[in-house]
Amino acid sequence: MITREQLEKNQVFIYALVLMLAAGIGLLWPEFTSRLDRAISLVLAVLMYGMFSQIPFFRIKEALSTRS
Repeated sequence: MITREQLEKNQVFIYALVLMLAAGIGLLWPEFTSRLDRAISLVLAVLMYGMFSQIPFFRIKEALSTRS
């Protein structure tokens, strides 16, 4: 499992990798990416909400698994 410290340590590398991957997919498969346009605002809203409210998204899965 990836820890918060590992993510923070490799944050710039992860951002650069994801940006290059997204640019590659967008240039190679424009018909696929046109379907994803609707999801961008929703994903950004969830990520920004989690970032500003400091929600530990990694622990949500743990909390849900302990309930059952």
